Amino acid sequence: MPTGFQIFEKALKLPPKLDRHDSEFIGFAFQNGFDKHLMAQSRNGLWSKYEDFVSRVNNSAYPSIDRLAWINPDISDVCRAFSAWSILEALYTGQREHFTDYGKHRARFFYDKSNPHLYPIVNNNQNWIAATVNKWTGEAESASDLDSDSLTFVTFNYDRLIEEGFEHFIAHSRRFDGIEAGSLPSVLHVHGSFPEMPKHLDAQFVIDSQQCIQYIEDGGESETVSEARKRIDEAEYVVCVGFDFDPKNVALIGLEQHAAKLQVLNYDGNDALQNRVVSIGAQTNQILSGDSENGLGVSKAFGRGFLDRAELLAPQAKTAFVGLSSDKRSQ
Repeated sequence: MPTGFQIFEKALKLPPKLDRHDSEFIGFAFQNGFDKHLMAQSRNGLWSKYEDFVSRVNNSAYPSIDRLAWINPDISDVCRAFSAWSILEALYTGQREHFTDYGKHRARFFYDKSNPHLYPIVNNNQNWIAATVNKWTGEAESASDLDSDSLTFVTFNYDRLIEEGFEHFIAHSRRFDGIEAGSLPSVLHVHGSFPEMPKHLDAQFVIDSQQCIQYIEDGGESETVSEARKRIDEAEYVVCVGFDFDPKNVALIGLEQHAAKLQVLNYDGNDALQNRVVSIGAQTNQILSGDSENGLGVSKAFGRGFLDRAELLAPQAKTAFVGLSSDKRSQ
């Protein structure tokens, strides 16, 4: 999945003007382009802001769609639409179906969800979600032995891959037949979350998804943010993976008050990230770093024992995972 920076890069490649010509594709298709997607929603007026959105992307001083929306609230609705469009395009794979329409050869695309987050192995490492499930369930013999409050996920992503992964790996264990969603760890989406993602994507779901995105100025007082702060306050350990310690997000969840609890994964040894972590009071020995040539993604780091540091998921411990980017850092 793309991160914020990658979404911004995709926006830089958008055509500068609306293409009003008919597409060779019939119905919803990412191949039609973001501009045509907006034109299909002409009743809400988003398409009329398209050219202004592209212009401001190309002249932005900061490579972030979220920041662009914050500085330009008049186009924040288009920013939301593009973020949802880009993320869902990465989550679904398209298949072309050819047919004849009044003597013309036409094509329609169908989109099925890809599920790499449900595979037990990711790039020769155990899937990090599966590894976390194994540690969390431990020696429990039934669902009644599990403590859902001992583990919390605080994520800045809109997708539902974490909860889908947890449900999948636990549901396929005989020990926990019939387990209910309420018995699983909470996944708190502090910037909003997509609805439950369907197996087959359609245009309406893309529209519904963009309505669920809450940028930082929208979600600062939300119930989810309050619950995230409470869970982090109660946690004995706070594991940060795929989290860049942007000061606004650090302040949003009150993380600067809990530097002593942190265990941080620095995917590529980024100095700026390390400096931001240290600036809130953490020690360098609380940071596990890869380097620019040998990135240390979540699954690889867990395979090297990152999950065992300080007995993060011991039965009596309370742990909060923060960040959880779903791009290459999760590999």
